Amino acid sequence: MKIVKRHIKLIFTLVAVMGLYACDAKNPFDSDVEIELDVSEGVKTYRIMPIGDSLTEASDPGYRGYLYNSLINAGYAVDFVGLRENEPTNGGDPNHSGFGGYIIGPDENSKISNGSIWYHLDGGYNIMSVECDIILLLIGTNDFWNINHDAAGYHPERDGAVRLGPLLDKMYSLKPNVTILVSNITPLSNDKSYASLFNSQVPGIVEEQKEKGRSCYFVDANGLDWDTTDYPADDNLHFNANGYQKLAGAFYTVLEPLLRELSENNMGSIKFN
Repeated sequence: MKIVKRHIKLIFTLVAVMGLYACDAKNPFDSDVEIELDVSEGVKTYRIMPIGDSLTEASDPGYRGYLYNSLINAGYAVDFVGLRENEPTNGGDPNHSGFGGYIIGPDENSKISNGSIWYHLDGGYNIMSVECDIILLLIGTNDFWNINHDAAGYHPERDGAVRLGPLLDKMYSLKPNVTILVSNITPLSNDKSYASLFNSQVPGIVEEQKEKGRSCYFVDANGLDWDTTDYPADDNLHFNANGYQKLAGAFYTVLEPLLRELSENNMGSIKFN
């Protein structure tokens, strides 16, 4: 949790057009006035929880720092929240709920005991106990990458996205009023079509949530202009700084207009100091 307090200073000129002074004497209403507005008490701070696997957990630099700093620099009052804490090397809020190696679930990841987001929503770590307004969900990579560690008979293309819808249903059952931004899976450095069937189904899954009256948005991280220069030389799954900055941009593209709309609708009173 990192709270940034903002102050806005306005300097304006009050000019009285009253026609009361015919002489050259200085108009007492013609003066420069400086007013400081403390907006920290009047503007809602939005609590944002990143949830996912190692792509969310990453802090070297990961995408979270780029996203948080971009939102703060754009003037938004945000607080990243979560069960875990590791500050990105490029700065930013350290809190998140990213767990390396985790799958969607509900079946158990045999590599990591109960290593599924489904299980830990209300069991184990109890992710959904964290108070938040917005969730950034990036999950599913290990449902393909670590297939040999998943349940017997599981096929990623056939079963992967099928489990994403019920995961969202469970999240909304635990927090009915939360807003969830759902990302598709990013490609491998050597395979841009990685998880293509899964990714093709994600927009429809998001639309199904909207039809249920839920606040749900699609993030097309896979559709970015990915290049081999976005990955470390020895890793075709995770990203370097260039890649994580792109991933942050995918979330920012959807999140910024949403925060702008929410801020306009929830503008509080402004305190004059």
